Amino acid sequence: MTHSIEHVTHATMSDAAIRARMDHVNRMHKEELPEDPPFIVEDAVARMRALPSTWVAHFWLVREGAEVVAQARLDWQELESNREAGGIDITVEPHLRRRGLATRLLALMLDTASAAGRPLLLTGTTNRLPGGKHFLEHFGFKAGYEAHVNQLTIADLDRGLMADWCMAGAARAPDYALELWDGPVPEARLGAFANLANVMNTAPRGDLDIEDTNVTPQMIREGEACAFANGSRRLTTCARHVPTGELAGYTELYWNPKRAAIVGQAATGVRQSHRNQGLGRWLKAANILAMLGENPKARFVRTGNADSNAPMLAINRRMGFVPFMTDIGWQGRAPEIAKRLRRNEQAQLLVG
Repeated sequence: MTHSIEHVTHATMSDAAIRARMDHVNRMHKEELPEDPPFIVEDAVARMRALPSTWVAHFWLVREGAEVVAQARLDWQELESNREAGGIDITVEPHLRRRGLATRLLALMLDTASAAGRPLLLTGTTNRLPGGKHFLEHFGFKAGYEAHVNQLTIADLDRGLMADWCMAGAARAPDYALELWDGPVPEARLGAFANLANVMNTAPRGDLDIEDTNVTPQMIREGEACAFANGSRRLTTCARHVPTGELAGYTELYWNPKRAAIVGQAATGVRQSHRNQGLGRWLKAANILAMLGENPKARFVRTGNADSNAPMLAINRRMGFVPFMTDIGWQGRAPEIAKRLRRNEQAQLLVG
């Protein structure tokens, strides 16, 4: 069967197409994480319509009848940094694999990325779907970042230990006070928090050619609008240095009440000048205890950690996080990918 490929952007994709794509995403998600509940289809529409103004996203949808059975995504942000980079993703349902469809989608994305001046393509794979690794290696992508998704089972969390960490944090760092924010960053803290969020530029990123990003208040607000468009919750605990008023560190937990069992640990960061005072442990302990008070249905917390990030891994291991799946970051350059695609086409002609 010959499959047509529809090219749309986030702005031109219809609500029906967004739903059909999400049905496909859920089938792929079930293959990778069969233990998880599906994503909420209608949420995908709300999130797509609330994407930040800096985002550009292209989609290629492959259909059988009304169903999307394969898709590709190319996206980037129009910022001052990372002007050559674009993120990509390709998913193909099992009955269509090894037919050249993913290769075709890669070629289409490469053409669009090259025309947009985005020759650096970034993506990721997990050990749950090992075929992705072999596909990327075949087309010249290089692994540049090794990480794990680590998972904490709430039933195994030592809540007494978390309470002890909170008491020890307050005693060890008396010049600091914690603030808990449920939802958007308070307007009075917005500028200071945007400045603090730049601490995540110090997080390990391996050999990936990623530049620092300058976080702005507008980026914070537009990111929140997208994150909360589907009704998701976020708890942020922030440490403030009382003598100066400077925000010193923060940590975030997200969850969707419609999928409340799975909580995502997002950023955790402490400014270099405020480290080695136990703020990381204090922040994470206070935030997870607050989350449990708001979300009694929570069963798991998942977080991504670079394998090289020893300080954060030490905290997470003590909390009870254990490896859940591997997560590898890949990058490929347009000239090398194009060369491999040409070789692949020539090989197909010889076989034919």
